[in-house]
Amino acid sequence: MARLMPSGGKRKGAGRKPKLEPMARLAVGAHCERLWSDEYEAKLAKEVDASLVNVHNEHKSAHRIPIKERKAWVKSEAGQNHIEDVEDALRLDQGLSDEDIPSRLIQVKAKRPKGIRSKIMKAVAEAEGISPRMAESCWKAFRRFQNEESS
Repeated sequence: MARLMPSGGKRKGAGRKPKLEPMARLAVGAHCERLWSDEYEAKLAKEVDASLVNVHNEHKSAHRIPIKERKAWVKSEAGQNHIEDVEDALRLDQGLSDEDIPSRLIQVKAKRPKGIRSKIMKAVAEAEGISPRMAESCWKAFRRFQNEESS
């Protein structure tokens, strides 16, 4: 729960509206940023999984071999066949022909999550006991603070 500064005024609702202390503002902003980051990471993981479907299937078969037996298995004919199967899976995932050499380094670009800002602000506002508008203000303050620190 974020600590509010005193507002003043004798009547109910009179006086300055409550504001968060500076560190509490940063904490609320960091909470918003963490939720947004989690959403982006989930979207990125989904993109990676989608771009490596065949390779993941090949790795599942390798994981069935007990760890103690894997060194010998890799040197065996079955292990060498598995390495070739992984190469073929890479070609398939990358849309290459049989003659092309597949890249071991792939670049996955995930678009930033859209339409979740208001959902995040509402969730943080509810968790912290503040208004969604205050959560938005704190998030913006946190981003400004991050930009100042990085430059």
